[in-house]
Parts: sequence; structure tokens; C-alpha cells
Amino acid sequence: MKAVSDPDHARLVVATVVGGIATGATVIQNVSAIAGYGSLADRTREEKDRIESNLTLLAKLQELNTPYAQAACKDLGRDLKLSVDRLARLTERSCEIRSDPNLDLSLLERLFIGFAPSGRRAAIIHSLTYGFITTLTVLVLSGPYLLSKKLDPESYADVVVLTGYCALAFRSWALSERRWRLGYNPVSGFRRSLFILRAPVNQAMMVAQACFWASIFCVADSIEDIVVDAAKGKHVSEVESFLKFGAPLVAAALSRRWAYAELKSSPERRPWRAAFEINSSSPIWWILLACVAELILSLASLFFAHPVFSEPIHTALFVGESAISCVAAFEWFVLSSGSPVPAASTEAARSTSACA
Repeated sequence: MKAVSDPDHARLVVATVVGGIATGATVIQNVSAIAGYGSLADRTREEKDRIESNLTLLAKLQELNTPYAQAACKDLGRDLKLSVDRLARLTERSCEIRSDPNLDLSLLERLFIGFAPSGRRAAIIHSLTYGFITTLTVLVLSGPYLLSKKLDPESYADVVVLTGYCALAFRSWALSERRWRLGYNPVSGFRRSLFILRAPVNQAMMVAQACFWASIFCVADSIEDIVVDAAKGKHVSEVESFLKFGAPLVAAALSRRWAYAELKSSPERRPWRAAFEINSSSPIWWILLACVAELILSLASLFFAHPVFSEPIHTALFVGESAISCVAAFEWFVLSSGSPVPAASTEAARSTSACA
């Protein structure tokens, strides 16, 4: 049986820790979502009881009509106002939580998306989720055999992390699809805004979201590589570390901008050539040029005598992330600079008004 050296344990340990944290966070998030509404309901009930008790006491004090009773009424009135304001906030929060249709799901249904998919896209997402969960389970159970016979620890850890990430990502997508299908698509919230947790308005936006999540994984994987290399005492050039982390981070940022540009764009858009005719001096144009230069550099790196990256997979990822950055920057530029539909002419506007 092939022994696993101590340096090789670093990536396995990191993969195990990351998997444990992700799994624990998922369970805690779902338990909190279920228990949070019950806690909120209890606090709302307590606030209502406090208001009712204060109103009863206030009525009794007003009947006494003494200086002490009047002073107590003022203090009680201030406390009553605070309770009413707090009840209003709790009620608003309760309504927001109750509007989420996934509140009806049990813990097991949330964790393992144990509900029937509706529509072809939801069925595909469910299938991919179960496929990655099954693959991850097989990898974990057959880990000792794979490590001793077929896979080196670094490759095994990378496959486990990738499979686990895909399982969690598609599971989250399946839950979101159910919300969107049932009419729940909130626009507020830091997490929803940061990670584009919105129903895609078209296929292009869905591609942008997929590129964003793929780039986010590459960012996390590059951080893991940097940590593992440091733990193993492996010397990696600053250029390699910068490109491994920077390229997917730029791709993620541009994919996010592309997705939101699709969200805000008009259904009727001009041809892409109009973007260059209307505003070729836009700052986004310079970003696009920088992305094209990055793509050329990434393709040229395939033929360097001394490779920039120590592993071929990172060279391929550099090319892929550079291509994503180019596409995302181009789409963002077109949608932001050339997409506005020209305003209707005066005669057309009058005609429309007359018809109305």
C-alpha cells in the first residue's frame, strides 16, 4: 500500500476542514431558518402581551389622576411607544420570512432538496445535485482505496473539494429555483446582491451567473493552493500566486457586472456594433482592452519555455478565466454603452398616446 507522506497530508487536511465547515454552515443555516421564524413569533407574542399589559396599567393609572400616577403615565407612554415600534419591526420581519415559500420545507427536505422539481431546468438542477452528492459519497467512502491505488492525495483532495462545492452550489440553486417558481424573488439583502441570488431574466444572465460561481470556486481553490504550498514549504513565485488568485477574482467581478447589466437591460437591444459607435471612450472599453490583453498573455503562456504555473491545470484555468473575463467585459460594455433603445420619435409618441 502506498504511504501518504506528511507534506501530502496538508491538502487532505485543508480539504477535510473546508468540507466540514461548509457542511456545518449548511446545516446551521437551515436549522436557523426553521427555528428563526419560531423565535420571531415568540418575540412578537411577548411584545403584544407587553403592550396589552401596559395599556391595562395605563388605564388604571389614568383613573387615579394623582401627580404620581400622571408621572407614571408619561413613563409608561414612552415605554408603550417603544414597544409599538419594536412590534412593527418584528411584524415586518415576520411577513418577510413568511413570504419565503421554502419555509414550508422540513430540515431534511431543505438539506437534500426532497421536493419534486417543477420544469425541465429544475429537473436538470436536481439531477446534477444528486449526481454530485452521490459522487462525493463514493469518493469519501472509497478514499483509502483510491489513495493507495489510483490517485495521489493532491488530486484526490481537489476532486473532493470540487465535487462538494458543486453539490452545495446546485443544491442552493435548486432551493432558489423553487422560490422563484412560487413568485419569491426579493431584491434586497447584502448576500443576495453580492452573489447575484436573483432569478435570471434570460439565458445570458444565467450564463453570467454560472461564470460567476465557477470563478468564485477558482478563487477559493487558489487560496487553498497558496495555504497548502505555504504549509508544505513549497516556494511559488509571486507572479504565479498573483495570477492564480487575481485572474478568477477579476472574472468573478466582471461576470457579476455582466449579470446585473442583463438584469437592467432593455428587451430590445441594439447590435453590438452600436456600442462602439455610441461610446467607445467608456471606462468599460478600457477594461475590455485589458481583458483582451490578459487573454492574449494567457494563450502565449502555453508556449513559454519556462511555464508560469507549476501545474498544467492552473495554466488551463488561467486561459479559461481570461476568456470568461473577455466575454463578461464585452457583454457588460455592449449592455452598458450601446444597449439603450433610442427614444421614440415625437410622432410615434403622439400616435401611442392617441391609441391609448
